[in-house]
Amino acid sequence: MIQKSVGKDKVLFLGNYHLTIAIAAIWYLLAPPMAGSRGVNTTAPLSNWANEGTYNTQNDCQAAKNNFAAMLSRASSTQSQTLNILTIEQSQCVASDDYRLEGGQTGAAQVSGQQPSSFLGH
Repeated sequence: MIQKSVGKDKVLFLGNYHLTIAIAAIWYLLAPPMAGSRGVNTTAPLSNWANEGTYNTQNDCQAAKNNFAAMLSRASSTQSQTLNILTIEQSQCVASDDYRLEGGQTGAAQVSGQQPSSFLGH
């Protein structure tokens, strides 16, 4: 048996037969770290971003991001709330197979359980 990767799929070759196994990605809602008391650092490597949630699809992740933004925009307008809104607006939905999460250089700490940032009130 020979195994090769073709994009996101794993292909197993068994003699003259092959079996393609699609590997489904999960999606992380990653929020950028704070940059002082007035902003967020969107240029930081993903290893410094906080995992705010895990979702089955990109659409679910984006819907959660939109829901968080709507919830925060209805809250009272304080400096910390404004910063939380900025954080969620700059957050990204990132697939678990995104190359930026490989090799321990990016995303590993957040995806494996680092505490989320404050915009969800955790």
